[in-house]
Amino acid sequence: MNEIRVRIKDLIKELQMLQKDGYECADLIIEEAEPEERTVLIFKDGKQIAIRKRPAKGLLAGLYEFPNLEGKFSMAEVTEYSKKIGLMPVRIQELPEAKHIFSHIEWHMTGYEVTVDELEKTNEEGFLFIHPEQIKKEYS
Repeated sequence: MNEIRVRIKDLIKELQMLQKDGYECADLIIEEAEPEERTVLIFKDGKQIAIRKRPAKGLLAGLYEFPNLEGKFSMAEVTEYSKKIGLMPVRIQELPEAKHIFSHIEWHMTGYEVTVDELEKTNEEGFLFIHPEQIKKEYS
């Protein structure tokens, strides 16, 4: 008996294709996606907030987002990362944890609001520094 592993999001599509080929539902083994830990960073200087554009391909392709990192970072690690990219944190506040479930991926997010002395000292990560009102009008 053939075993076919599929992600939840592809289940309906795969079932339809397999039924056309004569397979029974019992031939499927469903794997749930492992949750991905993400650390979301809201860099701000009192006037502007840092956002970035996602890559042209992949999940949420071409959309804008707050900078985020794979993994669950501590406050000390966020401080170190901020300095590494040329931003000087003045205050870091941990935000409530959140979860977002896409059709095939689940993000478990830890967030930090990072107030920095100046946003535009560096742009090593390709961030855009935008006023919140402009973000609402043009980037959401």
